[in-house]
Amino acid sequence: MAKQSIASKNNKKIRQDIRVLADLTEIYCRQNHPGGEKYPLDPRGLLAEYADALNVNLCPECSKLVLHGAYRRIQCPMDPKPACKHCPEHCYQPKYREQVREVMRFSWRYLIHKGRFDLIARYM
Repeated sequence: MAKQSIASKNNKKIRQDIRVLADLTEIYCRQNHPGGEKYPLDPRGLLAEYADALNVNLCPECSKLVLHGAYRRIQCPMDPKPACKHCPEHCYQPKYREQVREVMRFSWRYLIHKGRFDLIARYM
């Protein structure tokens, strides 16, 4: 029984981390890729279990970023998981790692600038 509660706790944390990544990437995509076509993500395989956390519409480039990040988060061997910037083993490919930094930097500043402290509190 204890194993199950630990697994469900970890599953909840993974789902929350993926949701934050998807939401912040959606903000970034909406502001930086306004004219492009946006499509809902189509998670398959291992990611299908987290489809509710990936319920966003993104351009193809941002979709790849979110799917890569979600997959890497699910596969993370660290327990407890540190923030990616403090992790001793970086599992993101360098290209995606830089893109995630850019997305996070932009989206958090955007939320602060727009006064969306309710969302900031929700994601923390």
